[in-house]
Amino acid sequence: TSEDTVDALLAPGRRRVHFMNAHCCNVMQNDHAYGVAVRTADVLLPDGIGVSLAAKMGGQALTANLNGTDLIPALLGKAATQGKSVYLFGGKPGTAKQAAATLVAQTPGLRIAGTRDGYHGARNKEEVIADINASGADIVLVALGVPAQELWLHRNAALLNADLTFGVGALFDFLAGNVRRAPALVRKAKCEWIWRLAMEPKRMAKRYLVGN
Repeated sequence: TSEDTVDALLAPGRRRVHFMNAHCCNVMQNDHAYGVAVRTADVLLPDGIGVSLAAKMGGQALTANLNGTDLIPALLGKAATQGKSVYLFGGKPGTAKQAAATLVAQTPGLRIAGTRDGYHGARNKEEVIADINASGADIVLVALGVPAQELWLHRNAALLNADLTFGVGALFDFLAGNVRRAPALVRKAKCEWIWRLAMEPKRMAKRYLVGN
C-alpha cells in the first residue's frame, strides 16, 4: 500500500527512487544511459494504468498505483512528523518555489530546505550539489523530466548528503498550478491519462496513443 511504501522509503538508509510509467519503459528501450540509471536505482515505483495493465498481462498484479502527485505529499507529511526537510530542484523559474509554498500550506510542520529551478539554476552541477548539501536537506526532489532527472541522479545522488533522492517528473507543475490535475472521479476510474491527453494533446498524443 502507499502507507507501507512511505514507511519503507523513510526507514534508515540511503535510497535513490524513480517512478516508472509506460513512457519511461519506452524511453528505456532506446536510451542505454537512461536504462542504466533506472536499473541501478534502489527503488522503482509503478506509475499509471499502462504499467498496471502490463503487470497483469505478465501475471503479476500490482497492489497500488504509486504516482508521485499522490505519494510525495503523503511521504512529506510523514517526513514532517519526523523533523525531516526537503529540497526542490527543477521546473521553470519560480515553479519550485510555488510548489514549495503549496506543500507547506498542505503539510503543517514541513521544512523546506531550499529550492532551485531546472533552467539557469541547473547550469552549474557543482553549484547545485553544494547548494543542496549546504541546505541540510534530508530529501531531494528532482523535477527535470524523463530521462534528464534519472540521469542527473544516477551521476550525482552519491554526492548528495540527503538519504532520499527522488525523480518526480511534472510534480512541481501540478503543485504550482501550472498543470491542472484530473478530478478525483476521473483518477479513481484510472482515466487520468485521458485528462492529460485532453489538456496537452500535442505533447501527450505520441506518449499515450502510441507509447502505451
